[in-house]
Parts: sequence; C-alpha cells; structure tokens
Amino acid sequence: GIDEVCHRFAHFMPPKMDLVTDEEYAKYRGAVFAFYRYQDRLLGEVLAGLSPATTLIVLSDHGFMNGSNRPNEPPYIEGEPGLWHRRYGILIMAGPPVRSGRLDTTGLLDIAPTVLYLAGLPVAEDMGGRVILEAIGEPFKARFPVRTIPSYENIGRPLSEMRVTVADSGVDAEMLEKLRSLGYIGGPAGGAGAEDGGGGIAAAAPDGQALVTGHLNEAGLHFKNKDYARAEAAVDEALGIQPDFVSALFLKAQIQAAQKRYAPAIEALRRVIDLDPEGERGAYHEIGRIYAESGRAQEGADHLEALARRHPAVAEIRSALGSMLLKAGKTEAAEKELLEALRLNPAAGEPLADLHRIYRGTDRILALEPVVRKGLAINGKSVVHRNWMGLIHEWRKQVPEAEKEFLRAMELDPDYAATMANLGALYGRTGRLNEAVEILNRAVSKDPENQEAWVNLGAALGRLGRSREAIEALETARRKGVRSTTLFNALALAYLQDRKRDKALEYLRESLSIDPGQKDAIDLMKAVSRSS
Repeated sequence: GIDEVCHRFAHFMPPKMDLVTDEEYAKYRGAVFAFYRYQDRLLGEVLAGLSPATTLIVLSDHGFMNGSNRPNEPPYIEGEPGLWHRRYGILIMAGPPVRSGRLDTTGLLDIAPTVLYLAGLPVAEDMGGRVILEAIGEPFKARFPVRTIPSYENIGRPLSEMRVTVADSGVDAEMLEKLRSLGYIGGPAGGAGAEDGGGGIAAAAPDGQALVTGHLNEAGLHFKNKDYARAEAAVDEALGIQPDFVSALFLKAQIQAAQKRYAPAIEALRRVIDLDPEGERGAYHEIGRIYAESGRAQEGADHLEALARRHPAVAEIRSALGSMLLKAGKTEAAEKELLEALRLNPAAGEPLADLHRIYRGTDRILALEPVVRKGLAINGKSVVHRNWMGLIHEWRKQVPEAEKEFLRAMELDPDYAATMANLGALYGRTGRLNEAVEILNRAVSKDPENQEAWVNLGAALGRLGRSREAIEALETARRKGVRSTTLFNALALAYLQDRKRDKALEYLRESLSIDPGQKDAIDLMKAVSRSS
C-alpha cells in the first residue's frame, strides 16, 4: 500500500515541486502522510492481538525519495518509477530476543536467515545473507547458537509438483503486470501477447530479458560471496542468451579479474568499450585498474590515450588515465589528466578522489572549490563532492560547515567508509574523541582496507589512553602498507603509554627517517632515550 501511494502521490509532498500545480499541491500534499498514519493504525491492531512473546519485524524492500532529492518527473508506474526508489529503506525489530538500540545498515538478503534463526530453524549455507546477530541480545545468543544446513533446496515436495495446483486468475495477472511496470520483474508488459495465444500471462520466453536479468542477478550474488565458479557459470548463461549484453560482459571481466585472470578480463572490457563507448563508462576505470594490476601499465596507458583521441568528450577516459599515471608515480601528468576530466565533467567523482591524494594536506584543496560547487549544482547527491566540500570547509577551519557536509554525505550513502574516515578525523582533530572512535570503528568495519581510518582510529584511541587498542589499530595500518610520520609518531606514543620504550624508540627512528626535521619527534626521542 505504501509503495502504491508513494508512486501516485510522492511528488505532491512538501516542499512543493515545480511539476505540481498549486491546486494539486493543496489537495494532495498530505496524502502520503495520511496513508502512513493509516498503516500505523493497522500495525497497532496487529500488535494488540499478539502475545508479548512475539518477535516482530517491520521492513521495506527499498526506500522512496522525498524532500529535495526527488526526481523532476512524476513517480507514476507508467514512467520510470525506479528513479524514485531509494537504496535505503527501513528495518525495525522488536521482541524478547531483540536488544535495544540502533542498527547499522543491513541487506534484504539478511532477513530470511534472521527469521529462520529466530524461529529455531537452521540457516541454509547457500543463502546469500546472514543472521543479523548484532540485533539479538546476548542471553538469547548464548542459549541458541546459530545452526546451519547445506541447503533447503531438496527438502519437501518439488515445486514442480506443487505448481499444478495453483490456478491463474485475473488477480495474478494484474499483480504480475503491476510488478513488471514497477520494474521488479522482467518480461514484456502489456498483458497477454502472441506468445501465449492471447489466453493469459505467458512465462518469459527463453530468450527474454527477464531470464537474462535473472542469470545476471544470480551471478552478482555469487560474485559478492566470492563464489567465482558459480558466478561465472551464471554470467555465461546470460551471455549464452545475449552474447553482446554489456552488463554481463562487464561483470564477467570483474569475475575474471578477481581470479587474477587478467588477459580475458581485459579482452571482455575491450569488447564492452567497443560495443558501448559512451554508455558503460565505468569500464574505463576498471580496465585501467586491471592493466595496472597485471603489470601492463604502459600498454594500458597507451590504450586509454588512443581511446581519448577517438572519444575526446568522454571524461572517464581521462580520469582512468590519470588514475593509472598516479599509481605509476607520474604525479604531474596524472594531475593534468584528472583536471581535464573535471573540465569535461565537473560532476565526475573519480578524478576528485584521485586529486585528493595529490592535494591532501595542502591548500591546493581550496583551488578545486569552484569545480566542486559546479559539480554539486549538476548533481547535489554526489557523495564524493560532498566530501570535498567538507574538506574545503575543514581547511578553512569552518568546523560546523565541514561536519554538516560529511553528515550529508553519510545520509546519501551510510556505508561509504571514506566519509566516515573524514568525519572521524574531524572529530579527532577537534577533541571529540569518543565520537571519533565510534565513527572510525564503523569505517574500518565497512572497509577494512581504509588505511587512513585505521591510523586516525589508533590516534584517537591513544589520546583516550586506550593504548592496547590503539596499538592494534595502528599496527593494522602499518601491516596494510602505511608509512607516514603520523602513523609512526602515534605508534611511538601508544607504546610509551604501554611502557614499551624500545618499541617507541624504534618507531620514532622510523618517523625521523622520513622527516628528520620534526622538532616534537626529536624532543620526544631525547626524552625517551634519557629515561631508558
């Protein structure tokens, strides 16, 4: 009900959109709110009839755009309804096993394993999700550990035997048509067609888009779970139906690259670019990354330069080339390409992310403010641009404005670890250490490879006097390849707190080997040497 009402009335909600007349706005502005209140009353009726021992889960399969984020067109199912869907929806759990508190973001595939667990049933190992154990109280988890079985696929009567008992009906047809129009399922819209002789809803034809999309979705799930053999088998099924399906070729390249099968991955991406040079623009960064990983960086640079000559208006080619040059240590040439990418497309995020590596810690960050603002004018939902505005404000010591931008970026993508790292660093530098630790812990849980987050987490823990935890975080950063004065000085201080002077001296020497002129590090080293 909520989904249907939103698809009919969400554009009438405040603030008023230009595509809505004053009369329509006055009449329908409260429709969505009223329906939510109605749903709330229905939920109250359900709760009133339940035993207190019941566990309740309220969830949505997606969110819905509101406020200033709404697309500038109606959300009707006849148009492009998916544009109005927001990646993040709602999940509320309540009941005796559930602990109080706020949950981190979860995925739809986590619901079924969690329901099985709460129902006392084993979780299937071939399921894509996980039990949301962080939502469950410790006493319940202690009494009832998670049990598993390989699969539920072969339990009970086969579905093929059950399906014959289900008759088609007009309601089924109407529901299928609605699901198609909303983009939830594939296949041709418009009801019965020539394929079924006009007598009802036909199954998707073997060469239909629905079947291809199904194989591709399956491949994506297996790829996420690092089951590369099953992922490639599924994507090959899709390509067997549509050999030039660009999305399938792109995914196949990613699967092959994950297995370090670089040559076929590069060939697949070359084919993607040949088929759709201005459509699948993510292919340029992916092919550049794979060329670099496979030790064919110069060949990759030559290929991207040739593509840039053929397609001079495609910013992503310049961005990918700049990224490759930066990894090769050719900073000046990389900067030139990245700035050209931003000139072609100020809303591009990748060149800004790479330029951050070049400009970080210098006032050159401020030079990009006009470009960043222009990009936000084009796309106000760009997380990378919001991050940059936060960094610009922070450089100017405009802390409230910086925090506001980082929080806005987190609202747009709550799982983006780079934003959490930036916000955590801001909190750490302004003395809000407990908040820094909380957000930085979340950053490293979302992206364990985020080196900057590990360093800042360790520094904040050290300043709180939690030396053992600080050492663990900082040593993690060191193992991941960080070699900076900030890291080594923080390690030295943490080991001093832990009364390990030899380790502190070791890291102070490392720090001074990078920058011998650090007065604070020199003074600390003298003091430690005297005391030992």
